[in-house]
Amino acid sequence: MIEGIATFLGSILYRLRGGLFADLTGIRGTQLMRLIWSLPTAVAMTISSGAPWWVAGPILVSVFAGLALIGHGAHMIMDAELYAHGRGSKTELLTSWWLPAAFGGIPDETWLADRAEDVTLYNVVGMSFIGLCRNTISVLPLFWFAPVYAAVYSVYGLTHGPAYWVGWRIADSSAAGEVVVGGSSWFLIAFMRG
Repeated sequence: MIEGIATFLGSILYRLRGGLFADLTGIRGTQLMRLIWSLPTAVAMTISSGAPWWVAGPILVSVFAGLALIGHGAHMIMDAELYAHGRGSKTELLTSWWLPAAFGGIPDETWLADRAEDVTLYNVVGMSFIGLCRNTISVLPLFWFAPVYAAVYSVYGLTHGPAYWVGWRIADSSAAGEVVVGGSSWFLIAFMRG
């Protein structure tokens, strides 16, 4: 029961962070949107992990920092055609030094003929790596108080790539991926409660 409620709340919160809040209110503010996710997530993690109440403050800072320091927009397009023809960046700071080398370059229109599946895999791998880094930063304060909890949540970041891919299969948009990432993240937080 609690996992279902958490999944629903996490889905809404991460989608609000992803731009729904700005769409609904007209208030634009990246930092505010990050706070919409970070504050309740820090409280939920503190309660779920059994950490002392005062750890919520450092967790709030680390969850917010994980979002603020690590971009993921370049890897959230899981449609090969859209991605290959897109005009934005095709890597992020954390993936620019290794991902193109691992895939033999940066995907473009020439990949669509015989490497279209590689375009999607490129983004799934990039988003998974970013999820691992972001989740690890998010739970840094918990490694002292709940090391297994923190380690599981960190590694769970690897699912961000497949979650965005599933979102694209469901609704052909990154917004659906945000719903899947937020819901599954909060499911895990509720599931791991001590």
